[in-house]
Amino acid sequence: MVVEVADSSLAIDRGTKARLYARTQIPCYWIVNLIDRQLEVLTNPGGPADAPAYGQRQVFGPDDDVPFVLEGTELARIAVRELLP
Repeated sequence: MVVEVADSSLAIDRGTKARLYARTQIPCYWIVNLIDRQLEVLTNPGGPADAPAYGQRQVFGPDDDVPFVLEGTELARIAVRELLP
């Protein structure tokens, strides 16, 4: 799992870094989006390919709890507001 905290780097985190992490099969990539005050959760990486990408993207707002899931098992639930300043 990788977590990026994005403010001025949001475009890079959604683009270049997401492709890099998908290419290397990082199963779960979270972007703590400070600009829009939300958490973006990317899963199902497309792996080594010409255009690697994540197959699923979910967005959670400050009032949501996000499930922390690895290898199909929910390990915890985290309040998004706890991740935001």
